Amino acid sequence: AGAVAIGDGLRPLTLLKTATLGLQGTKIDDRGAISIIEGVCNAKQLESLVLGLGDTIVSDDTAAAFGNECRTLPHIRKISLVLQSTHVCDVGAVPLSEGFRGLQHLEDVTLDFGSAAVGDTAAVALAQRLG
Repeated sequence: AGAVAIGDGLRPLTLLKTATLGLQGTKIDDRGAISIIEGVCNAKQLESLVLGLGDTIVSDDTAAAFGNECRTLPHIRKISLVLQSTHVCDVGAVPLSEGFRGLQHLEDVTLDFGSAAVGDTAAVALAQRLG
């Protein structure tokens, strides 16, 4: 409920250009993480997004939602997403990679999947989108 409320609170902040959210080690789940992602990505002028979700129970649904929402950010220059020690695997990481397609201003990407079950399929998809 708390993370959903944060997402709801972020939604009206449409003029944000930078957002940094460190939620590592919290009890956030997919529902809360997706609400926060949708809320912050409502700021279409966003240029920098740093989201730390490591050591949480988020899964493929969160990774896929992040990719879907990234597509809606035409001015994004920097993305940093920490998903280490989560339940994300190729099923979520591949749609995440799709979100980087067409982001013409993207200059800086950091993706941390340490200790997550992301494998070769996602690595190839990410390389194709970012390479």
